[in-house]
Amino acid sequence: MNIFSQVNDELRPKLEVNHNVHAFYYAWYGNEATDGKYSHWNHPFLPHWEKRISELYATGKTHKPPDDIGANFYPLLGAYSSRDPVLLRKHMEQFVLAKIGVLVLSWYPPEKADEEGSPASEQFIHSFLKLANAYNLKVCFHIEPYAGRNASSVKEDLKHIIEQYGSHPAFYRTKDPRQLAVNARDLPLVYVYDSYLTPAEDWNKILTHKESKNSIRGTEYDALVIGLFVERAHKETIRMAGFDGFYTYFASSGFTYGSKQANWMSLKLYARDENLIFIPSIGPGYIDTNVRPWNDKNTKHRDNGNYYETSWKKAVEGDIPSFISITSFNEWHEGTQIEPAMSEKSVFVDHILGKPKSGTFQYESYGKNPDLYLDLTRNWVEIFTDMKH
Repeated sequence: MNIFSQVNDELRPKLEVNHNVHAFYYAWYGNEATDGKYSHWNHPFLPHWEKRISELYATGKTHKPPDDIGANFYPLLGAYSSRDPVLLRKHMEQFVLAKIGVLVLSWYPPEKADEEGSPASEQFIHSFLKLANAYNLKVCFHIEPYAGRNASSVKEDLKHIIEQYGSHPAFYRTKDPRQLAVNARDLPLVYVYDSYLTPAEDWNKILTHKESKNSIRGTEYDALVIGLFVERAHKETIRMAGFDGFYTYFASSGFTYGSKQANWMSLKLYARDENLIFIPSIGPGYIDTNVRPWNDKNTKHRDNGNYYETSWKKAVEGDIPSFISITSFNEWHEGTQIEPAMSEKSVFVDHILGKPKSGTFQYESYGKNPDLYLDLTRNWVEIFTDMKH
C-alpha cells in the first residue's frame, strides 16, 4: 500500500521528517490548463547590465512552453501549475520522501507580485498550510523584495503573516537555539531575501530590544528574523541590524562571499562569537543560462551529485548548525532544484541559450535516476539528524 494513499491524523506522526531542514519553495508557476496562461515557464531572456553584451543575445524574447521553458532542466512533472492540488500533493510527498520538514514559501504581501505577476494568494496559502499539515510538514515564509519594501513595511508583513497564519498547526515555529531554557517560547522563523538593500540602522529600529514602540521584540509579533549574508562587510551590518541570524542562499559556491563554502567555517565562528544563528544554504548545482545566457561563469555542474554532497559535508563540518536550508526544491530558472527532472528531453527552439540561432536544445539531466537528489537529501538528512542527537 502506498503510504500516501490516505493521509490522516493517525498516519501523520509516522511521516518522519526533520523540521530543522528547510527547503526554499516557489509557488509561482502557472500553465494554461489550470490558470489559463503560463507563468514563469515562459520566462524571458534577461538583459545584461552592459548594453553591448545584451545585444549579443535575444534579450527580452520569451520561452514558449510547454516544451520550451526558462530552465536548463525539465521537470519530471512537466510545465506544471502551482495551483494544481494534485501537483501540490506530489510535492508534499517528495518532501516527506526526502525527510525535509519545512517548506520555505516565497512570499509577497497582498497586492504585490514578482516580475511575472503570480504571487501566492491568501486563499492559496491557507490551502497550502492545510495540505502541508496532512504530511507533517511546516511552512515558513521567505519575504521577497518588492517596491517600497523597508524595515517598517517588513514589520507590517510580520504582523500580517502571524495574524493570518500563525494559529495554523502547519505554521512553522521553533525554539531559539541560543536560548537554553526548556520553557523558551516557540517563535516563527522568517527569511528576508536581499535584506542588505535596507540600511542596518533601519532594521535596528524593529529588531533590537530597545524600549521602542517600533520594536517587535517581546511582542506577539516577535520572530527569528534571518537576513541574507552576501558580502564580507555584512558581518558588521548583520550584527548592527539586529537580525537573529543569517543564511547564504546562493547555490553557486563563490558567487558571493557568503555562498563560498570554504568561508562557512569562519562564518560559523563569527556567528558563535556574535550570538547569531548561522543557516548555511546547500545546493545541488547552479545553471541559469536558459534565462541569463551571458552568465555561464557562475555555472556549477552537478557532477552526478558530488557537488551536492560536498555542500552537505561543508555545512556540517565543525560546529553542527541548528538549521540547514536547501536552495532549492524547485527554483528551475537557476537550476538549483532537487525536484525530479526528466532524464532525457529536447526541443526545437528559436534561440538556443538566448543566442540568435534556432536548433535543438537538449535539457540537462540527473542521469538515469530522476529522484537522485531526493535520495541524496534523505541520506544526508538522516546523517544530520543523527549528528544533532
